[in-house]
Amino acid sequence: MCCEPVYLFSTFMPTDSALYENGTFTRISQMLSDPGERRVKVIFTLKNEKPADGKLDPASLAEAYQDDAFLHLELLGRGLFPYSIYEKTIAENAAKKENLHGIT
Repeated sequence: MCCEPVYLFSTFMPTDSALYENGTFTRISQMLSDPGERRVKVIFTLKNEKPADGKLDPASLAEAYQDDAFLHLELLGRGLFPYSIYEKTIAENAAKKENLHGIT
């Protein structure tokens, strides 16, 4: 079994437009931006002993954040990456900012 880290990214949308209108979707999005030490269930599919797919369990999110609003999300897409897109984006934005100021 591999020991290299793998990052799962999932995109969700509310199943009910009321979650947009009443601010629930914004609230839970903000909760996810600061995950802290919460643990959630991810089901991985392996191919040749390496992760080939992963699925985040919404019930696990609801439990970890103690908020049933997570149960009203629909999965739009997901992907596995060998790196953190969040960290990569921060590094790319920092590099762009340096280039804008003439720093190479």
